[in-house]
Amino acid sequence: MTDDAMELYRFPIEDEVCELSHFSIFRVSGVDRKTFLQGQLTCDLNTLSANQWLLGARCDAKGKMQGILRIFEYQEVLYLLGSKAELEASITELKKYSIFSKVEWQDISSDYRILGVFGQSVQQRLQPQFSIEPQGNLFASDDHMLLRWQENRFVLLQPSRLPIGEVPNEQALIHWKIHDIQQGIPHLTSASLNEYVPQMLNLQALGGVSFKKGCYSGQEMVARMHYLGKNKKAMYILHGQSGDAEPGVVIEQAIGENWRRAGHIINVAAEEKQLFILAVLPIDLEPTTQLRLKGDEDEHILSIVPLPYPLKEETKETE
Repeated sequence: MTDDAMELYRFPIEDEVCELSHFSIFRVSGVDRKTFLQGQLTCDLNTLSANQWLLGARCDAKGKMQGILRIFEYQEVLYLLGSKAELEASITELKKYSIFSKVEWQDISSDYRILGVFGQSVQQRLQPQFSIEPQGNLFASDDHMLLRWQENRFVLLQPSRLPIGEVPNEQALIHWKIHDIQQGIPHLTSASLNEYVPQMLNLQALGGVSFKKGCYSGQEMVARMHYLGKNKKAMYILHGQSGDAEPGVVIEQAIGENWRRAGHIINVAAEEKQLFILAVLPIDLEPTTQLRLKGDEDEHILSIVPLPYPLKEETKETE
């Protein structure tokens, strides 16, 4: 990786607000809500506490993910937060299986403005309204809910009926997406639904898979990947110059004088001709491997940027 790529990897966090227009949120109520979802998601809902959210995935019977979701509980109601594509695919399947359970589903995306608020002084600005605790990840004030995404990044759920305060901007949304990529945090798009088991998108390293809980949809395949070492792919952070890229585009690797398919883009963001990419590639890929976008005749080389977390979590038990 070049020095320039490392500098871009340390992309500075400035105080910004963006509308997370690619997100949706669902309300899940009913007495069976938690026991039902416990048998459907990769995370252990028995560990869910009042001031925390969990990362988890909904998989099909083959262990392929239909959604990577944030799950939290407030006033005896569960909430599912994720991209629009993820929630649409996941909720469609979850409704089919919940027909004999006392569970109610409600899309409340129109009831809230889903905002990304981030920057070095953001916590100080939000503190008076939410009384943010150092160890907490979920806070509420009146009708507002606040999720700590990372140390200096928050998702604010503001009732849509209230007047708009600080006006979000599109550039801030690009910065939010770049931060997610730099931190190795993926979300599924229509191009990646039902294509990857959780380990291929590093979900075990992000704490999104419990290998100790009971059965859930796709659990057999996910466990086989874990215990038998069957997984051959992982998610990488890539940085490059220029080029047209979008989710699903093929990444090629140089083999001798030829280029061969290596994997696909999961998420991408671009700013000032700089590309920031999350891509699924062979797990044993060498850091010095030359990569490019398929069909890039100018051969703009994509650099592999180190992940901010170890992938060795796959060989451990995840609580």
